[in-house]
Amino acid sequence: MALRPSKVVMAAVLLVVAFWATVYLLAYLSVDDPGPDPFRMTLMVSGAEENATDGKLTDVVLWIAVANGEPKPRWNAVDVVLDSDAGSETLVPPRLRIDDQDGNGRLSEGDLLALHALTTEEAEGTVTIWKDGKAIGTVNL
Repeated sequence: MALRPSKVVMAAVLLVVAFWATVYLLAYLSVDDPGPDPFRMTLMVSGAEENATDGKLTDVVLWIAVANGEPKPRWNAVDVVLDSDAGSETLVPPRLRIDDQDGNGRLSEGDLLALHALTTEEAEGTVTIWKDGKAIGTVNL
């Protein structure tokens, strides 16, 4: 029994299509999912005014203008660090007050940070928010 040329061509085309489909499928499956963008944020100074109890000190309000990426960290899992000529200090209450505007407990756009009783040197420093040893937001005062 002789093979017809049309059947040979059809079989060859099917083999070539199956080969390339396998190559594309393997390439598609081998691409690693990069996962979500890591969280980062942009802080802005919203205002600064004289401290209510001591006129030599300054109160500064910071605003989270942009918050991108996932997962959004919880406020209790980050450190707010003030670096200045006076040294480096992790801020905690009563010098730090967090106003979680949406009440979700996570860093979100619109949240406010109030820094109280900053000295002149501190009021010219830099505030950085750290999560697991990585800076996720910073602002110069």
